[in-house]
Amino acid sequence: KVAAAILVIAGGIGSYLLLNKRSSSSDMAFTTYTTGIGEKKKITLQDGSLISLDAGTTIRIQDDFSKDRKIEMVDGQVFFDVKTDAERPFIIRSEGLTTTVLGTSFTVSAYKGLNNISIGVVTGKVRVASDTSALSVLEKEEELVFNKASRKYKKVPLDESLTAWQDGRLLMNDLSFDEMAVMLKKNYGVDVLPSDESIRRTRYTTELLTGMKPLQAIQVL
Repeated sequence: KVAAAILVIAGGIGSYLLLNKRSSSSDMAFTTYTTGIGEKKKITLQDGSLISLDAGTTIRIQDDFSKDRKIEMVDGQVFFDVKTDAERPFIIRSEGLTTTVLGTSFTVSAYKGLNNISIGVVTGKVRVASDTSALSVLEKEEELVFNKASRKYKKVPLDESLTAWQDGRLLMNDLSFDEMAVMLKKNYGVDVLPSDESIRRTRYTTELLTGMKPLQAIQVL
């Protein structure tokens, strides 16, 4: 009888959680936006905020902004120019980090193939938190760099590489070979492989024009 009762209770809990999950999913619908290789896209949101997507970016935007404004960063880099609204915070989720703002302009770089997530503020102020704790409040020309492997972070002056892509420049600042290869694939559609281990161990700091042909970009590197 005890075993049967436990099974019945477990079944009831399971049904409740399943129904609750379906309900919350239907209540919060998202639309996915993606840019291709070398493509950039500007989107005006329903609240008047403007966002710019860098090449090879995928984001999910909440359909209903009536109570709050949520965006999920799946991959890539986005510049946000957020309209002020004290009643509806603007929330960006990116691989375990949550960035919350009321009205400001900032960039989030959250490429799946890069070791770090970077959040840089151009104007205003944003609050950044992990799944377990608050990390920092960033103000104008400040950047938070979060290492996905170690879960450690640091606050540094805003690096130009977070905003230069809007002007057609790809700035790589001390990237590993694998990270550099990700950026080349996103912007020029080419795959690069090291011919030996010494090349794989090389760090890359350089500037490329996103309008370059792929061969030109590789020659610069």
